[in-house]
Amino acid sequence: MDPRVQKLAKLLIHYSLKLKSGQLIKITGEPVTLPLLLAAYEEAVKVGAHPLLELRPPEADEILLKHGSDKQLQFVSPMGKVEINRLDAYLMVWGSKNTKYLSGVDPKRQALRQQSRRPYMMRFFKRTAEGSLKWVGTQFPTEADAQDAGMSLSDYEDFVYRAGHLHSADPVKHWQKVAKQQRRLVRLLNKLDHLHVQAPDTDLHLRVKGRKWISCHGDQNFP
Repeated sequence: MDPRVQKLAKLLIHYSLKLKSGQLIKITGEPVTLPLLLAAYEEAVKVGAHPLLELRPPEADEILLKHGSDKQLQFVSPMGKVEINRLDAYLMVWGSKNTKYLSGVDPKRQALRQQSRRPYMMRFFKRTAEGSLKWVGTQFPTEADAQDAGMSLSDYEDFVYRAGHLHSADPVKHWQKVAKQQRRLVRLLNKLDHLHVQAPDTDLHLRVKGRKWISCHGDQNFP
């Protein structure tokens, strides 16, 4: 296994999610992302947590969207309802073997399916906002995503992993430093009513009164 994948799994479980013994975590992604899913699963087990691993083959979505009735598209799994109220942590791994797999599906049917998930997603957003559910999403480099980026897989892997500072000896230490620096900036920015940005060919005034600044340092979307 690429050692950067193992580093990423450790960082997601220990830094981003701060997973603890006894907690319930769901880990999801397409089969093509399995190396990272399993690495994260192993880290969760070692912590003493209870991981649920869900593989989401895109072919299943395609079958349902092409052949399912409207009633089936609108169906909300009762197990999903239980999960969203019980989970302590949620790890989503993004990456696809075919980014165009739904190009032959009627957009109206896709929209119908998305609408059926709205109550689930609203509960997800409510719990994450109140802090009772931690979540993080990250990218796993795949051939399809590399093609969309106009890059070779090896170059795309380097791009993704270096963005997360996984090439460094201690990426967790790096992100802890970033978090400390950005929290200081957030405290400053939240006191301001006005920003004046000056640069070559730029003279921009911004009113920011009432805006809430937050620090994004890899604890949710990573990096």
